[in-house]
Amino acid sequence: MALRDDWSGPNACAAEVARRLREHTSTHWEPLLAVADCCCSVVKTPAAASREPQFKARDVFGRTVKISGRGAPALPPPIAPEFRSSGSSVGVAASLGDVNTRCGVDLPKTE
Repeated sequence: MALRDDWSGPNACAAEVARRLREHTSTHWEPLLAVADCCCSVVKTPAAASREPQFKARDVFGRTVKISGRGAPALPPPIAPEFRSSGSSVGVAASLGDVNTRCGVDLPKTE
């Protein structure tokens, strides 16, 4: 298989790209990818991701959910933005373990 022909073996191509990326740290790749004509961002933390220009332009982290009373970024579903709730809306997520019994799992709560 030719390494440039990812149509003939997409899994093998992805594995080869992953292997090559593992050969160096992100500090090696970041400046090289910054000047390359490719879609790639080195993201170190969720906070860093929220500051990335491409994510900001798409308002990827604009919506939040409350989990155990604390706000957290909620990634939008993979649908067109016009079908998402507004960025200022706040959803609520269950606290860890809150719905176990409804899912058929009866685990003891730990504090």
